[in-house]
Amino acid sequence: MIVGTSRVAAGVIAFALSVAAAAPAQDGEALLDRALATVEGRVITLSDVRTAARFGLVDTAGADVVVATLERLIDRTLMLAEVERYAPPEPDPAAVRERVDRIRARFSDDDAFRSALRVAGIDESFIEGWARNDLRIEGYVEERFAGAAEPTDEEVIAYIRRHEADLRKGGRPLDDPDVQKLARAEVARDRRRVVVGDWVRELRGHADVSTTPAVSR
Repeated sequence: MIVGTSRVAAGVIAFALSVAAAAPAQDGEALLDRALATVEGRVITLSDVRTAARFGLVDTAGADVVVATLERLIDRTLMLAEVERYAPPEPDPAAVRERVDRIRARFSDDDAFRSALRVAGIDESFIEGWARNDLRIEGYVEERFAGAAEPTDEEVIAYIRRHEADLRKGGRPLDDPDVQKLARAEVARDRRRVVVGDWVRELRGHADVSTTPAVSR
């Protein structure tokens, strides 16, 4: 069982209730909300998924936006539970503001952003809280897995050999320090993705997670 999920999912639950009660239909959305998943007894609703997709709050891939977004929300809830257990340092307020600005920039102008907030039944403080928690998760992952993601020299050399043609396009020799640095960063990024993916799967394996058939957006 994941510890501290009442704090982790409180915002999700309040958000789901507010959306179900207040959000008008838009772009053919149904007024009727529904639960799509529970994570340690905490509900993730169709409204949560639609809002996360509308504001680009999670990275998704695949043809079914609802399913992909729901998967990311489940993972995020479990990761945030771990963050809450260890209470890492608070992110820089300037970094939170910059992250909020990036979310806002996905809309054509400020009126479009505020209209989307009204449709979702949330305000900018929700977006600020989301950005803050994203940065907390990223900081925790960076600290916890930095060593595990550090590539060996052999892995860097193998990467350079596989991508030799692309790396040579810059006109620099393959033993150039900047080329070596780029290769090392790319290998570390790939390794971290694998390590974090294994970690999240482990979290799921120990958590009570259930889903219902998703509804197409």
